[in-house]
Amino acid sequence: MKTSKDPRHQSRRIAVAYVYSKESNSASSYNTSESLDEIVEVALDGLEIKHYDKKLLDIIVSELSNNISQYKDTIIKNSIDWDISKMYRMDLSILIVATCEMLTKQTPPKVIIDEAVELAKEFGSEESSKFINGILGGIAKTL
Repeated sequence: MKTSKDPRHQSRRIAVAYVYSKESNSASSYNTSESLDEIVEVALDGLEIKHYDKKLLDIIVSELSNNISQYKDTIIKNSIDWDISKMYRMDLSILIVATCEMLTKQTPPKVIIDEAVELAKEFGSEESSKFINGILGGIAKTL
């Protein structure tokens, strides 16, 4: 059974922090990885992470650098009545990481949705987990 200290879960937490920093800084680009090391360093301390799956994190960051537009387009198509620019940045960050994993088939969709909902409960608003579950459920149906 997965625990909150699972290295793959911790990698997803770092990936969300990475995406959040990119989405919060309009001058920042997903095609530059120099800030990843800094984000990992801050996350290890600030999020109290002792171990993470570096391979999974590297795959997610690489995929984001190459395909961020595709992931955002997928979110837009599945977020009926929600303009992506109006979404909370944290919710969007979680959705981007989860969509990346779903479309690259890193993990079964059910696991990805469960992970994203847990991240939403940890980092999002009171309604974030339901919102994220709904959008990711729609994406999973199209796979």
